[in-house]
Amino acid sequence: MSSFCHLLAIAYFLLIIKAVSVHSLSTPFSHEIKQSASNSMKPTTTTTRMDIHFDNPSISTRRRAIQTVCTTFLAASLSFASLPKAANAYEPDVDPLRESLYLICRVQEATVQQERFVRKATNQQDLKNKMKLTLRLIEKSYRLVDQVTYCSTFIPSENLVEAAQAGNEAADELQSAIDFVRDELKSGPLDIKQKEYITDALGNTREKLFIFLDFVPHGKLEEARKRVEEENKANIEEFDGDEDAGVYNPVILPWKNRS
Repeated sequence: MSSFCHLLAIAYFLLIIKAVSVHSLSTPFSHEIKQSASNSMKPTTTTTRMDIHFDNPSISTRRRAIQTVCTTFLAASLSFASLPKAANAYEPDVDPLRESLYLICRVQEATVQQERFVRKATNQQDLKNKMKLTLRLIEKSYRLVDQVTYCSTFIPSENLVEAAQAGNEAADELQSAIDFVRDELKSGPLDIKQKEYITDALGNTREKLFIFLDFVPHGKLEEARKRVEEENKANIEEFDGDEDAGVYNPVILPWKNRS
């Protein structure tokens, strides 16, 4: 995907250059080099490529603006292309139930990661800056309510009420963590009660999901968890020793600690 975007950027850059060239041919401007034969070919007026004088100042300004945009756009596209790639591009599971369970497993993993942020944090604003976006990404990317609703269709009718209640409560707990970080964290030191509220909400999200997952097809769940484990392993191998990859420090997956 990055290579494709890079090619598009270069193509767009070339189109702009072409447009500038066509514009310059159709726009009257004057530049000349005058030489004096009586002065041993010494130029009396020298105009270099970087010192072109235009009849219309607005044309000169427009050309310089376009050239600046082109240079900036190309530099940005090259920087984007040099970003580290994940070991494996995300591809949805061909089995919709396994895919939905995989996303639920990722939510559980994410709650552990967010708890780690909270434990290390000392300042409200710093924690808010770090967690506000990540929690919203968890909500938008994994769509927990949608996954609970879909997986519920595979739960036996006699267990459906209990399972659905646990799944919906998990979604509510996650939302409460999002709301607290967004609305209650201000500035100054982070106190114990604030930490406890966030970690309790995240922990409850995870535990309610364990209750919900007790009622889904076990084989499919194990396959979804295995996919998470394999992807994490591949990412560790990909980023290990890569100076441009930053710090990749995965958490212990929550089902690994569960008896």
